[in-house]
Amino acid sequence: MAFERIGVGGFLSFNEKAGIASMNRAKAAFVGLRKSAVSAGKGISKIGAGVRAAGIASLGATAGLGVGLAIAAGFEKQMSAVGAITRSNTEDMTRLTDEARRQGIVSVFSATESAEAMEFLGRAGFDTSQVIEGLGGVMAAAAAEGIGLADSADIIARVVKSMGLEIDRASNVADILALTSAKSNTNILALGESFKLGAPAAKQMGISVEETAAVFGKLADAGLRGSIGGTAFTNMLNKIAKPS
Repeated sequence: MAFERIGVGGFLSFNEKAGIASMNRAKAAFVGLRKSAVSAGKGISKIGAGVRAAGIASLGATAGLGVGLAIAAGFEKQMSAVGAITRSNTEDMTRLTDEARRQGIVSVFSATESAEAMEFLGRAGFDTSQVIEGLGGVMAAAAAEGIGLADSADIIARVVKSMGLEIDRASNVADILALTSAKSNTNILALGESFKLGAPAAKQMGISVEETAAVFGKLADAGLRGSIGGTAFTNMLNKIAKPS
């Protein structure tokens, strides 16, 4: 075994030869996951199309209940919060508002919920253009795992930033996390914890986000989920980089 036992302080003892072999197996295993990502992405698109149709139908039903004005007021209030966080000018606010409304039609979330996701991304330090670029990924991850938009935004932003990626990779990151979650004994929340502790070492070693996620998936299958997996991964890379 690469990880033989947990010692004092929570550090795992490490078998270097087995660890390197495990890393190679994990990388090889992700080749299959990567091929599956294409078909999985198409499946997600089909699901989204069905949800859009249902969402449009439900909008028509609720409009007759006289809640339109209340919904509009809530949306405007939320967009004001987005503007305050992102310090957007009039032109930027128009772009943000249009995108939130668009997501309210094409996603499982309402326009107001889309605006809430924008606020979370703004609080993570992204500007107007980055918020618009990253919104789809945040909402895709939340829908795929049934988690809150705040958690989804936090995880996507964390992975993007810690791995040194551009925000336009947000949707790709969401797909990678969702696929790893589906193929391994873990979930997006646990993967977020793994990335929190393991991403800096992965970035330093030049390991891609796809390969890093795959390793976290394999570690989770071995019972090392979340922060434990991230710590184990970092210790393993440190041992490989600086063998004693």
